[in-house]
Amino acid sequence: MNSARNRRILVVDDNQSIHDDFRKILGTRDPGESLRNMEGSIFGKDDPATAKRAPATEPCELASALQGEEAYQVVLQSVAEDRRFALAFIDMRMPPGWDGLKTIEKLWEADSELQVVICTAYSDYSWQEIHQRFGACDRLLILKKPFDTLEVCQLVSSLTEKWHLGRQAHLKLTQMREMVHEQTRELENTNQKLVEEIEQRKNSEERYRLAETGANDGLWDWDLLSGQVYYSSRWKTILGCAEDEISDSPGEWYSRVHADDLDRLKEDQRRHFEGESEQLRGEYRVRHADGRYLWILCRGVAVRDADGRAIRAAGSFSDITDRKVAEDQMRFDSQHDSLTGMANRAQLIERLGHCMARSRRDATFRFAVMFMDLDHFKVINDSLGHGVGDRLLVEVGMRLTACAREIDTLARPGIDQVARIGGDEFVLLLEGIGGDADALRVANRVHEALAKPFDLEGHEVCTFVSIGVTVSRGSYERADDILRDADTALYQAKGAGKACTRMFDPEMHERAMMRLRIETELRQAIDQDQLVLHYQPIMTGDGRLASLEALIRWQHPHRGLLQPGAFIPMIEESGMIVPVGKWVMRAACRQLQAWRAQFPGQRYLSVGVNVSSRQLATPGLADDVADILSETALPASCLHLEVTESAAMRNVEETLKTLARLNAVGTQIDVDDFGTGYSSLSYLHRLPINALKIDRGFIGPMCRDTMSRSIVQAIIALAHSLNLAVIAEGVETESHLEAVRSLDCDFVQGFYISRPIPADEATSFIAKHTVVRKAG
Repeated sequence: MNSARNRRILVVDDNQSIHDDFRKILGTRDPGESLRNMEGSIFGKDDPATAKRAPATEPCELASALQGEEAYQVVLQSVAEDRRFALAFIDMRMPPGWDGLKTIEKLWEADSELQVVICTAYSDYSWQEIHQRFGACDRLLILKKPFDTLEVCQLVSSLTEKWHLGRQAHLKLTQMREMVHEQTRELENTNQKLVEEIEQRKNSEERYRLAETGANDGLWDWDLLSGQVYYSSRWKTILGCAEDEISDSPGEWYSRVHADDLDRLKEDQRRHFEGESEQLRGEYRVRHADGRYLWILCRGVAVRDADGRAIRAAGSFSDITDRKVAEDQMRFDSQHDSLTGMANRAQLIERLGHCMARSRRDATFRFAVMFMDLDHFKVINDSLGHGVGDRLLVEVGMRLTACAREIDTLARPGIDQVARIGGDEFVLLLEGIGGDADALRVANRVHEALAKPFDLEGHEVCTFVSIGVTVSRGSYERADDILRDADTALYQAKGAGKACTRMFDPEMHERAMMRLRIETELRQAIDQDQLVLHYQPIMTGDGRLASLEALIRWQHPHRGLLQPGAFIPMIEESGMIVPVGKWVMRAACRQLQAWRAQFPGQRYLSVGVNVSSRQLATPGLADDVADILSETALPASCLHLEVTESAAMRNVEETLKTLARLNAVGTQIDVDDFGTGYSSLSYLHRLPINALKIDRGFIGPMCRDTMSRSIVQAIIALAHSLNLAVIAEGVETESHLEAVRSLDCDFVQGFYISRPIPADEATSFIAKHTVVRKAG
């Protein structure tokens, strides 16, 4: 905005007549005439001669707003265009919008320099309240309605003049600030030059500062022209020499430097003396008088003549042996296991990197990685304590190291070849082997070495090891890939029964990747409701419906409907079997609840759900079952839990406790796949079970194999003697059905009766059959 007086005035009032009044007062034929007269009387401009010489006063430029919100937008626009208002007349009461005080606050937010005159006949606020709200302020006046023309003119003249003077003062202040800023910049530049000059002086005095710093260490001063060296008393003391034992020859220095470091020291000196380095600095081993070597930090600078030739050099000797020992210890710790002192994963990765680099240079060089895991270490650790467990790990490491050093296929038996990479996992690196047979021979030696009992604090402990082996074939780019493949082979070894060795082959990796992919897709399947239940009926021999067994299926988005065999093993291995089993139980109970509501007369209708061995070992299984039954409002007797014989016999005492809790809840317990495990009759009669399901492996051949028929007949007789119901699984043909009926089998299940069917088809199946009670 220029320096001309600002005559822009804003009138804010909800009464249009007020706007008209202001225009009559401030908008006469001779715009500004009233104001000129008023200014003359106020500011001394009534001299006719002076008036003639003065330029005509600018007329007022009025703007109007009927509400506070409208005024706020007008002021915002004026600020944006840099055409600010000098003065605003504001009414106090403007319903239904903002009142006068709210309007003032908002206008001052938009333009803090705006002067305000409150125009009011009656206000909801006292002057004390206004003062309390805005504080002491010279931009706020009050004009009582009805107002006098002279008062309005006087206010306009005075306040616009005040605004003009304030703006001039602001411009002056801005100019002064710019001047101060410019001077400050000049001072900063001057100060920067001083800092640079000081830095240059410090650099020129570096040799003196270095000599002063080295005063606590050994000092040396070498006259390069005469070849004489001055060694300080401290220099000699550091090396354990008396004052008169050292001459002034450079040979006194060189002869004590370690042979492996001497050439490097001389090269560092040459480079500095010839100007290739700014300072002489290096760390070297120097022999003490007692024969041991100290680590010495040597520093120095050369003095040069006018031609830049070094004519003298001076510096210091510092004993840094303690620091180097600490660094060596830190380096050792960073690459070794703290418990066993063996190489750790970091050093193993480094060693594998060297092996891969060598195999790329030499196609005949081969190496192998043996990934080992102690079997049942957790049992030992938990039962005998962590102290014994740690001692076992140390002893295992010692045996593995001794075994590695005895193996003649190792190219460098003196290097750490055995690493502990975490927990009870060890890795043995075999370099320079001839082929797979060598690796397997070493694995057999390891098995033999670890098969001998360990004597640990009075406890004789036996442990075994599972080993996965991978042999380099030139295709590895990363050490982690080698360890991954060896770990994959270890996984196969543990799955094969532990205490054995497996060699890696590419198909293992493919299977591992497929397992990982299926596990990932399974987690998505659970989240995205891709799992569904099919139901297979269980019937009486004469065709009445007793129950339906819930069987899980996976509606894969790309592979279609998957049977349990394609994904259940993955669920069990990943540990997801427990939450998935709980989902199956809840979904089956909800479906049964819907069927009971649809078929109120079929009150004996029940559903069977398989319980995995992991679920059976879960302490909260009985509570989960009770919660689901309560949630679905089902009688407990309608739910049959099917437990495999092998799972029930795995930990009989714990199984007895779990089944007792389930029995207390009221659910029915069926033993599935009976005849395939190793049930003890002494335990079988103690289990709170209701039925036995004869494994399909006995039903299939019973029509042509008298032995199978005899086994089925014996199971049925055994079950009935224990008051248990019997269900024959795998009834695939009419001959099967007739055979089991003739042996007085209670219930049948199989494809001849019905395949597993979706819930909607199961609904139709229920509608066509009479339901009987299935109980033992």
